Amino acid sequence: ALQDVKYMFYDCKELTSIDLSGISFLNVKYLNAMFYECSNLKNLILPSNEKASNVIDFSYMFYKCEKLTSVDLSNISFINAQKLSFMFFNCSSLIYIKFPTEEKATKIEDFQEMFSQCQNLRAIDLSNFSFEKAKNLNRMFFNCSNLENLILPKNEIAINIEDISFMFSGCNKLKIIDLSGISLRNIKDISYIFYNCTNLENIIFANDESINKIEQMSGAFYNCYNLKSIDLSKININLVTDLDYLFYSCSSLETIKLPEQKAYNIKSLFHAFHNCTKLRAIDLSRISLTNIIDISYLFYNCSNLESIIFSNDELINKIEKISYAFSNCYKLKSIDLSKF
Repeated sequence: ALQDVKYMFYDCKELTSIDLSGISFLNVKYLNAMFYECSNLKNLILPSNEKASNVIDFSYMFYKCEKLTSVDLSNISFINAQKLSFMFFNCSSLIYIKFPTEEKATKIEDFQEMFSQCQNLRAIDLSNFSFEKAKNLNRMFFNCSNLENLILPKNEIAINIEDISFMFSGCNKLKIIDLSGISLRNIKDISYIFYNCTNLENIIFANDESINKIEQMSGAFYNCYNLKSIDLSKININLVTDLDYLFYSCSSLETIKLPEQKAYNIKSLFHAFHNCTKLRAIDLSRISLTNIIDISYLFYNCSNLESIIFSNDELINKIEKISYAFSNCYKLKSIDLSKF
């Protein structure tokens, strides 16, 4: 019985139509890269005579199928699936995906760049999937610029995920992102996760008690200019070395709750609050400046900023760059730099 069809139509760039209705996928385990770079494929009919439930690997299956507008996967079960990385990468014309709804997909380990560059997808429902065994969600929805409705798994809290960097980068139509099903307790990288999410108004995080493994978070909220408040109070950032571009151009941001635990390893705050024009006060007392090298453009164009509280460090003598740090802070009346 047929078990392996990986790379079957690899790089068949001139194919426009494929009919597989006469083939059985009943015992197939590997579908990875099956239609890899079938860049002119417009019409695809997959087997529908029986439910295929043995597939382990879907990675790169439709990689760069740039002309496909819809995919019906309702007769291929994901119950044993382990790899979905790059599955729909750069399917730039894809509007609709029909997933199976019968069984919960609980064995998946890798979702990296699954929908990356799917600029025409309007809605994605992953409620029947589980992130429980996943470690990598890096760039999962990268540049899904027309995505308006997204349902993520949330009937359990996934605790093994380590990388969610660039996950929603460029999703500039999403208004609400519900991450309540993803624990941050083992996350190491959240850099640029919401980069250019220009319409984002609300982020729902899981209710973690401790978050202390994060190493990278630069640019996490870059250009989220509709966010009004952010609460990062539970995050311990003592492993983080730079907060560059963290809130860059968050021009609606009025309140920020920064981490409550003291951070001692930050070396750079380059452009961290650049163009946060609604901020009136900021408390940086929990961020030690003893290792800081670069604070250039730190508060550039924070035109309503009235109060800044720096950490009361005994010695701040490693700073090399401070240009434009307070430029255009029109409302600042006093600032204490005596420890610098």
